[in-house]
Amino acid sequence: MGLFLFIFFWFLVGVLALVLFAWLVLGLRIQVISEEKRLVIYRLGAFNRVAGPGLVMFTRMDTVERELDVRDEPHNVRVDNLFINGVPFGYTLNFWYGIDLKQTANGDHDRLAHMAQFSNEEINQQVGDRVRGTLVSSLAQIEKEYKPEGKEFFHSILPIIPGLPESTKLLGYLRQELTDSLRGIGVIFDPNHPIIIKAIHIGDDIAGSFSRGRVVQVLKEQFPDLSQEILLQAVTSIQGVDFAQQRITLKSEGNDSQSVVDFRLDEEEGIRPRIKVYPQSRPSRAPQVVPNEPALPIAEKQLTKEDLSVLKRIPA
Repeated sequence: MGLFLFIFFWFLVGVLALVLFAWLVLGLRIQVISEEKRLVIYRLGAFNRVAGPGLVMFTRMDTVERELDVRDEPHNVRVDNLFINGVPFGYTLNFWYGIDLKQTANGDHDRLAHMAQFSNEEINQQVGDRVRGTLVSSLAQIEKEYKPEGKEFFHSILPIIPGLPESTKLLGYLRQELTDSLRGIGVIFDPNHPIIIKAIHIGDDIAGSFSRGRVVQVLKEQFPDLSQEILLQAVTSIQGVDFAQQRITLKSEGNDSQSVVDFRLDEEEGIRPRIKVYPQSRPSRAPQVVPNEPALPIAEKQLTKEDLSVLKRIPA
């Protein structure tokens, strides 16, 4: 019994000495890493390993270069500068993926070291680049297969509208390509969740022309007997343009003078032109106005007592 206690005592002394040596000399420390985190650890400036979850041991020579969030969760990915039938647009897509460097590296230490160089933000940016490349090739394939039924603007963009057959096919191409493409950057695409089109981004000028086209189409359907002039005035009024008060200015320069013809579209009096001539030899002179319509006489009216009653006496 005494020999057993003697051996056990020196065993404990040896363990404590080893722990003390590791703590003082090697700087050994332990950290608990949660399930959704991974640590990228370098040793003496070179990649060493990806650690976690659970207990992770460090030495004085180890440094944590970055912490990765590896949760499988939904992400919004915006992709701009896409084209369908010559029309520029962009997508905001939502789909699920997670980061798993060890699984995608498949035991290749050099590949693991390469993927571990990037932070979460940089990996997400690479995901956007992969999605854009896949969409560009998929849209080219859709354009070959899709034939617009009409020449109107909205016929050209029908393949990108959610719920239509071409859009469903486009998302199918995207899902198939992302499953393999994202593994190259340490990302695992989750096929258990659908790819959702959250928004379609079209420029204001294109969206405006689309809305004007829809207005013209509706007006033609409701009022087939409208003339082109009245139709134009109706569209511009609906779009917030006061067509009856527009000005058109034409300029002409000659050898000795510069002429300006100003047309005003007046709702009551129609087109009212006005001509101005500016002599170039004497630019400081005021413009010479050449009237081309008689001035309207001012109607004379006798003041009544009711009119005079609103006047106030001015103090002297």
